[in-house]
Amino acid sequence: RLSLKAGRTAEDPGEEALAAAAASLLLKGAGAEDGAAVTRGFLKLGYGLEIEPGTENLNLSAQGLARNAEAFFRRLALVLSQASYPEAELALWKENTLQRLKDLRNNPRFLSSEKLNEELFGAHPYGRGVPTEAQLAKMSSDGLREFHRRRVVPDGAALVLAGPLEPREAQAMLERALAGWQGSAQTAKTPGMPAQGPSRLARVDRPGSTQHRFSQSPNSHNF
Repeated sequence: RLSLKAGRTAEDPGEEALAAAAASLLLKGAGAEDGAAVTRGFLKLGYGLEIEPGTENLNLSAQGLARNAEAFFRRLALVLSQASYPEAELALWKENTLQRLKDLRNNPRFLSSEKLNEELFGAHPYGRGVPTEAQLAKMSSDGLREFHRRRVVPDGAALVLAGPLEPREAQAMLERALAGWQGSAQTAKTPGMPAQGPSRLARVDRPGSTQHRFSQSPNSHNF
């Protein structure tokens, strides 16, 4: 399992939703390979690879044949160093995300949770929900590649291995296989947490709704 400091908290102001897009599109192309070729390459080695986006981190989990571990990590280094984020794949992701946005905007549970996070965390990444249509519209492959260059780096990453590997041999193998993946982490310009102040009531207007939904903090009781 590999954990990278490339979650929502790694986004600078104006980069909202880039972490989610990068996680979804990381395996859609690398170097001269398209997404299908990238996936086939891992499968031929007996490995499956899963991407898990998060608020703080981008997590990659894999399981496969121990005898192919070095070849797997060489292929992973290709993805981590040369992910291409093709325009066609980004366009499809935008289209699917836009449809998901429309569905979520009709969900009172989502709307109340989104508003609560906005009230608690303001402009901090913890307060960000799903991307807006405007944020999706301005997202580009070039922007994703730049985000990747600055955030998907070995500096600050954590890797956990489980299997029949002697520690020194495993370290030497990883140094060989991942030698092509380089880069230093850059500090994100993350807005600070807002002061909470006195108790307050926030409201989300839903004309025509036949029900009310309430969300409360700090105990996060939902009614």
